Amino acid sequence: MKVAAALIYMLLASLAGCDGVSAVYTPTGGHLGAHISARNTWTASGDLFDAARAIDGDLLTVAASDHAYAGAELTIDLKQPCIFQTIILEHGRARNGFCRTVRASTSLDGKLFVDRYTGAGTRRVTHLLLAQPVLARYIRLRAEAPGDEPWSIAEVYLQ
Repeated sequence: MKVAAALIYMLLASLAGCDGVSAVYTPTGGHLGAHISARNTWTASGDLFDAARAIDGDLLTVAASDHAYAGAELTIDLKQPCIFQTIILEHGRARNGFCRTVRASTSLDGKLFVDRYTGAGTRRVTHLLLAQPVLARYIRLRAEAPGDEPWSIAEVYLQ
């Protein structure tokens, strides 16, 4: 009976399609002293077109690169020092809009950046799991190795 129910669920899920975009991640707070400033105070800049769209709270808008984007960067100013350990990149409608290798660096002053993570981007959502909690005001994301499609960031979340 359980196998039949699982097969029916899988069939219904496959028929639902993937045309809509809905959030995979729901922001949470208060974990072990974590502190994240209000998203509406953040600013974003860098090599991606419409960089501010990566932090606007709308999964239907994206900050995007052109096709040749090796070394492209997105810098987010959190406006105050924040404590976090995970950076989550939602790629929105461009599910394959991830880079093959992404680097995350952080800074307190916006001048001296410390590399915190380098690893593979993934389809739909890229999770950058830092080795330990970090205190930072600035986050710099860099496309070390581009993917097959332009880099697309619909939203950046911190936890």
